[in-house]
Amino acid sequence: MKKHSLQELEILILGWAEERELIQVGNNFKQRLKLIEESGELAGAILKQDVKEQKDALGDMFVVLVILAGQIDYKLRLDSFLRWSDETYSSRHEVLIHEIIHGSFHGLLQPMCTLNYLAELLGYNLTECANGAWLEIKDRKGKTINGTFIKNE
Repeated sequence: MKKHSLQELEILILGWAEERELIQVGNNFKQRLKLIEESGELAGAILKQDVKEQKDALGDMFVVLVILAGQIDYKLRLDSFLRWSDETYSSRHEVLIHEIIHGSFHGLLQPMCTLNYLAELLGYNLTECANGAWLEIKDRKGKTINGTFIKNE
């Protein structure tokens, strides 16, 4: 199976979200809540030292951030991430998760850079995590109700 770059995944995810009527400029409150939900799943996976769930949550957070960027009509720059030292952010995961949740959503560069940095701190590659999330959602069916995608069971 072909591994996609983050830029390719952005296009695929936005197309997927568009088909499911998730890209509605100006309507992003539910997507922000989804990011908080996924951040909680990541925190739980870190506490349990569950590698599979950590990778899954990181990939899901990438998907949520891409959709959020689409909702606020913001073009992500995924070809290069800012680099931070451990002195800047420390290796404390809760600080990074807080930054993702409370970052500037009118310019998603910082939360996306922070997500990439967190993936690296945990020993993962964000592109790998995002590809896993894409494989999980790409054929998912369901409908959007009041700004929330409800998948078919």
